[in-house]
Amino acid sequence: MEPEFAAIRANDMNAYHAIADIKISPMFVAFDNAVTAAAQFQQKHADDSRASTASSISTLNVTIGALLVLSVVILIGTRIALRGLIVQPINDAVDHFERISQGDLTQSVHSDSDNEIGRLFAGIERMRTNLTTMVGAVHRGAESIDIGAREIASGNTDLSQRTEEQAASL
Repeated sequence: MEPEFAAIRANDMNAYHAIADIKISPMFVAFDNAVTAAAQFQQKHADDSRASTASSISTLNVTIGALLVLSVVILIGTRIALRGLIVQPINDAVDHFERISQGDLTQSVHSDSDNEIGRLFAGIERMRTNLTTMVGAVHRGAESIDIGAREIASGNTDLSQRTEEQAASL
């Protein structure tokens, strides 16, 4: 660049143009080629990054979709498991309580599990057994009272007849 500046200071435009055409133009061409190569490299890199990102986004979308489906399957499985392990046994317990409250003590309660539901059913069975025993005891007591009352009534009738016979014989 210094020779060009010297030619401009000397007001020699022919020398300036000759230097510019010989030295500067090839430098601009080389610079232009270098910039073009760099721009093409940057464009290629941007295109590769865009393609890689699009592929990653597609993979991420598929993964998210698979996780959503898996979550729904787990949710449905959990609901079915909870229904079988908790809801249905509690409904069965309510049915037993309803029968007991209506006076039906004939159906026994069975459970194969040892968890809280199993303990609940064992408690219902103990209650049903104790209520059956108590109702039986009350029934036997009522029968005893009935028999005693009949014997007293029979004795009163017999005493009344004897009293009438004694009164008639007097």
